[in-house]
Amino acid sequence: MLESKLGFFRRGLTTVFIIVNMGSLIRGKVSLKSLFGQSCILPCRFTPGDDLVIHWFKMTPTNTKVHSYYDNKDHLEHQHQRFRGRTSLFQNQISKGNASLQLTGVMVQDEGPYRCLTSTITETGEFDINMKVYGTRNPENWRKSKCFSSVSPIHCILPCSFTPGDYLEIYWVQLTPTQAGFHSYYDNKDHLEHQHQRFRGRTSLFQDQISKGNASLFPAGDETVIHWIQMTSPEKPAHSFYYNTDQLQRQHQGFRGRTSLFQEQISRGNASLLLSGVRVEDEGRYRCYSSVLAGNHDISCPAVTDATFLIWRFNHSEEIVRGKAGGPHSPPEKWKKHIVESSSEKLTLKHLQPSLTGIYTCEIRNDTGTFIRSSDVLIIEGKVRSSLVQSRNVK
Repeated sequence: MLESKLGFFRRGLTTVFIIVNMGSLIRGKVSLKSLFGQSCILPCRFTPGDDLVIHWFKMTPTNTKVHSYYDNKDHLEHQHQRFRGRTSLFQNQISKGNASLQLTGVMVQDEGPYRCLTSTITETGEFDINMKVYGTRNPENWRKSKCFSSVSPIHCILPCSFTPGDYLEIYWVQLTPTQAGFHSYYDNKDHLEHQHQRFRGRTSLFQDQISKGNASLFPAGDETVIHWIQMTSPEKPAHSFYYNTDQLQRQHQGFRGRTSLFQEQISRGNASLLLSGVRVEDEGRYRCYSSVLAGNHDISCPAVTDATFLIWRFNHSEEIVRGKAGGPHSPPEKWKKHIVESSSEKLTLKHLQPSLTGIYTCEIRNDTGTFIRSSDVLIIEGKVRSSLVQSRNVK
């Protein structure tokens, strides 16, 4: 009996860790791979019995509900919306002990641990499945495009455009044997929890241009970056600016000596290109890639000796950091790319942008009381202005 279960779990799986029968409790743990955009089967077996209940969860802090079955039918009223219309059980095999889940249209965000819980009058089962998502080899919508690069690969832009529509998902994947994912965007925001560690803090999308069909990827940095490209085939680099100076090493020869930016206006958001001696071959479409990201900025805490506990908040209610004063701290995913350091002395932010404008509050506790300081941080035109709003002690 045990060998038959092991045989079931071996099919299509990376590793089988353990299958153990503990009286009325059956436990198992497996790992599998799935291709992005394809269907996959998450295996789960149980000993048939009466009053069967099946619950599938994705193991998140809130235990995301994936699929439920009881009273001899599916119950999907509490299913998370991301899984709607994408899950099914093998109905004709449930009576034979098969509680496996079929998941269609696999997405990058489907990656992670799942748990299958089964229960009958005589037995309870708990199976953990860890799913890894890999890119398909030849997806229909993949496009090949040259990276528009300067001398330094730090400032390489990967161009990508699409026809705008509803339910947008953007996935950037490096074409390596492991299909390393390096940027994902869906539900109108970045999702970098599965980003390969080698790319952390190094990628960004042009957020204000996504709705217009621009999914190009550019490097996160701490200075103004401007690239002008003539949209021909192949694309022609017209002008680049970074490190506070023009960078024309890769400029197409047809533009040599004919382009310039309004240097004194760049800090005010003007990235316009002046093209002199216009020629017939200059006719066509041009694209401007720009990012204005301020450098690091420190927000200070009140000076407190023997601090034991620390909380950083944004706009009074959103917690950025919570934990022991000495750390380590694990900020929410949306803040990870912006926080360089969090301590009882200061909060250091990077990749600054206007959306980070607001009130930052530091709350420190020790044996004598609680110490609170609030600072107003304004980020505009790539510059930061910070002022103290309030500082108080609570005994």
